[in-house]
Amino acid sequence: MPNLPKTVQHILTLAGSTSASRVLGLVRDVVMVSAMGTGLYTSAFLVAFTLPNLFRRLLGEGALNSAFIPVFTRTLSDATSGKSWALLNSVISRLLIITSAIALITLLFFEGLKHLSILPENWQTAIPYTQWLIHYVVLICIAAILTGALNSHSKFAVPSLSPIILNVSMITAVIIGNLILNQSTQNLAMTLCIGVLIGGALQMLLPAVQLMSMGWKPQWTPKLNEDSREVQTLFLGAGLGAAVVQLNHLISRILAYQVSDDAVSHLYLSNRITELPLGIFSVAIYTVLFPLLSKQATRDESTSFNTTFEKGILLITAISLPASLGLILLAEPTTRLLFEWGEFGESDVIEVSRLLIIYSFSILPIALSALLTRAFHATKNMRAPVRVSVIALIVNTLLSLVFMNIWGAAGLAIANTTAAVVHNFLLLYLFKRIRPDFRFLQLIPNLLKLAVISVTMVAATYLLGMHIIEMNVSKAVLAMEVIGVIGVSVMIYLGLFFLLRLNKIYRGLR
Repeated sequence: MPNLPKTVQHILTLAGSTSASRVLGLVRDVVMVSAMGTGLYTSAFLVAFTLPNLFRRLLGEGALNSAFIPVFTRTLSDATSGKSWALLNSVISRLLIITSAIALITLLFFEGLKHLSILPENWQTAIPYTQWLIHYVVLICIAAILTGALNSHSKFAVPSLSPIILNVSMITAVIIGNLILNQSTQNLAMTLCIGVLIGGALQMLLPAVQLMSMGWKPQWTPKLNEDSREVQTLFLGAGLGAAVVQLNHLISRILAYQVSDDAVSHLYLSNRITELPLGIFSVAIYTVLFPLLSKQATRDESTSFNTTFEKGILLITAISLPASLGLILLAEPTTRLLFEWGEFGESDVIEVSRLLIIYSFSILPIALSALLTRAFHATKNMRAPVRVSVIALIVNTLLSLVFMNIWGAAGLAIANTTAAVVHNFLLLYLFKRIRPDFRFLQLIPNLLKLAVISVTMVAATYLLGMHIIEMNVSKAVLAMEVIGVIGVSVMIYLGLFFLLRLNKIYRGLR
């Protein structure tokens, strides 16, 4: 990749290495629902896994990392002072105290609920899994800060490979529990919890080993220093916004658990498919650009900051828009190909396909919102994303309560997607107000071109290939049909992309 800017090379490297973990994540879900189905115990496990993931996104790779990376990046400018390692030790020490307290309080709280027996049966089923999985908070939050430090050093390979360990651990747990121990679904869900904890421990160790090879020496230093105090101040500003976003996810998962025993699983699986383009490409783009934006904001390089941000918008749109339209076109064959195994039946395929079409409309706004939020955080503006997140929470909750009583799980998906669109537009509006030098109007011609070639790709693909996909065939034949349609789509899109000279959108990145 000698002719590509270094930033684009980093994005491609991260996307390539991340793709393995995302594909493995899908394999993990396929193995899980094939062995366990989409019923009570699968949904109970997913509900229980929501809580540690909430704290992971808040205290790990979410608000805390957004507060940590700009400060850590600044301390790297003085490589001889050791300030960066001192900051890392301080943040990890305090994070260990906080996450351990969260795990202990949660464990005791649910133990009390279990003995009081005041919850419905489906919620009682989820309690033991929650008590095991809450320990994952400690492991993954520390792992997230360690990977944030590596990203700040422009080391992206190991952080992107880390999730592979969790997926392999969970897949191994299901295989052992199902094929070797022949466990019931209830016990298999518990074995899956153990797999999560083993994977979390390994996720923490992998980036720690690389950082130690770079000179980091772990030390217990919970006392605040000047830099860690700044991280704390920034986190308190960003934490509320991140907490609101995670509360949004929690409310959606709780409401889905009220709809039916399998609604949680159906919504989860459809959402997981949309996370494939988000996780491989969009996350790679804003993960690589965030440290760069932070450096440019710290140095007050306004023109460079705007150029990087604008290129980020175009790159994310160039990937997310055709991906979302493609998933809408291939919703049923994709769902059937991936998940129709074992306990996952025809009714599950139909429901997940329907939800996937709805969630596909949220791919682009979610990806752009993530970039916009990091652009705010790079400039240490934590308040604007908080206000927008609160509005999105209100929109999602109100629409969910109304729509779930009309359309069930589909109503929740519609509410989630609508809230994502509102969240994106409000962030964009505030960013333009705060930074009037942001040249959004200059992006419109390229955005329109991307929209036109994406729609053309879907229309041409439908006319040339969609009608050849037969559902009642073997998995091997179905796979070849789907891959063929995707191949035609990609060739049409890339042909139009280069014909309209849209490859210039990444020029100007360093």
